Amino acid sequence: MDKSAFEERKVVINGSMHGSLKHDSAHKHVTGAADYIDDIPEPAGLLHGALGLSDRAHAEIAGIDLSAVKAYPDVVWVFTGADIPGVNDTSSNGMHDEPLLAEAKVVFHGQPIFAVIAESRDAARRAARLAKVDYRDLPHWSPRPISLPRQTRSAPGQPSAMSAVGVRRWSIRTWARLLPASR
Repeated sequence: MDKSAFEERKVVINGSMHGSLKHDSAHKHVTGAADYIDDIPEPAGLLHGALGLSDRAHAEIAGIDLSAVKAYPDVVWVFTGADIPGVNDTSSNGMHDEPLLAEAKVVFHGQPIFAVIAESRDAARRAARLAKVDYRDLPHWSPRPISLPRQTRSAPGQPSAMSAVGVRRWSIRTWARLLPASR
């Protein structure tokens, strides 16, 4: 495998702005010498994963039966959100509203509910399809049309995209009044 891509290089910009530059690995791609991930042999003992995805867009998870998934040949491990150590959350804003694996409720079609680890890609994918998930469908909800006044506020009892964030536009005079007098 060519390891030149991992070597430290001093970055030098040659040429003018908006000028054509040769891509670092262009010669490998056009000559067929580039290594692609599918060209690299799998290491011995490599495990493969597949996700069990929801087939509902908005529902509570009433129950999950993963016994057939766990019993499938070559399956090594099956895990759900309850098995994740720490916090089951991938949200970038820290609101804990994007679980890695849904536990109690799904909020979009295809949301991951569990993961299957198996000795082959085929076994993981086939086993993931054997899960029995019972749902309680929830009503569809959509925000009010933008043309209505106060569209940023949710209707009572309806979810909001985010909690309220206070943003103000202040003039320089307002800022000046807030500054300490002794400056």
